[in-house]
Amino acid sequence: SSGAFHYLNNEVMYVTLSKVHPITLAVGNTAKRVFIIIAGVLVFATPVTVQTAVGATIGIGGVFVYSLMKQWYNDGDKHNTNESTDEDVPTTEITQKHTHII
Repeated sequence: SSGAFHYLNNEVMYVTLSKVHPITLAVGNTAKRVFIIIAGVLVFATPVTVQTAVGATIGIGGVFVYSLMKQWYNDGDKHNTNESTDEDVPTTEITQKHTHII
């Protein structure tokens, strides 16, 4: 049973990696681990140690900061590009002169 779940986990990770950026997958994997810790505390009434609380806080904080920074950089890229778009380039008609060489 655990072998089948491990195989399915690897398949899901392989498919997911082909669709998202590796950093996004790593952050999702970290968030999954934090969720498992919180679910374990709630479901099994596991006592929370200082080390567990600090680790969960770092994990959640890291995911939050990554999300903010990714959004900030993506928004900055949209507004600060030096590339010209079709709207920036004036359209002109180019006429060709046909010359005949005798």
